[in-house]
Amino acid sequence: MSNTYIDKYLNLGDLELHYLEWGSPTNPTVILLHGLRGHAHSWDEVSQALLDKYHVIALDQRGRGSSDWSPVQDYSIEAYSNDLLKLTESLNIDHFILIGHSMGGRNSMYFASQHPDKLIKLGIIDIGPKIDSVGSERIGDEMANGPIEFTSISEIINHLKKSSPFASNDTLLRRATYATKITDNGTYIWTYDPAIRDQRKTGSNIQPLDLWGDIPKITCPTMIFRGLQSDILSEEVAQQMVQHFPYSRTVGINNATHTVFEDNPTEFIQELLKFLD
Repeated sequence: MSNTYIDKYLNLGDLELHYLEWGSPTNPTVILLHGLRGHAHSWDEVSQALLDKYHVIALDQRGRGSSDWSPVQDYSIEAYSNDLLKLTESLNIDHFILIGHSMGGRNSMYFASQHPDKLIKLGIIDIGPKIDSVGSERIGDEMANGPIEFTSISEIINHLKKSSPFASNDTLLRRATYATKITDNGTYIWTYDPAIRDQRKTGSNIQPLDLWGDIPKITCPTMIFRGLQSDILSEEVAQQMVQHFPYSRTVGINNATHTVFEDNPTEFIQELLKFLD
């Protein structure tokens, strides 16, 4: 795990956001948004690969990682988008590249449709405008009904390996380390707000199901990354997205499930750098 980043916090009034800053602020800014169960450290290999040429901000979105939980349990797509807007305004970032995975990809699509003037480029990783795949249902069910307490890091890794068979042990260790915390009795629990899990169980306060109508508002060059072994974003939907986005392409990453950039970071980073150059 690299120490070339800086841990930073931003107080938004009702909550405090944590983010990792990599590279020089004088370079073009890339903001990275993780998925439903992710965190800022999910991007460590990607951030490391970008830091020489880019100013990278990997955000712990509200309710995850070291960011505060929402005091009113607001985990709507509008709330995530507003957090990002406040972050960029506070840091005086007028134009930037936005890359989002899964939930972060949907948040990115929504933000890009609402603030098209702010984005230089947009990357969407393994998610579509509508949550309608078997894989999306699987992830929601895993979060709502899966284990919430573990006796060891190795137990967490074995659990994570079931849905990410291509990820290296180092990647799974990093994911397990930053996605959990130790309780007073020595067990491990997830760091994300339990309210997010409860909302998955009840179906309340979930992101809007359909963003297709927002896509035409996005005006920047867009790349859609798809894991070829993923059950979330099909090739058919990815091609439909290309037809709807004004300036977009799609690329498939082999040996990758839904967690594309963690399963096959080498190929993902190669394709990302080609898109950014």
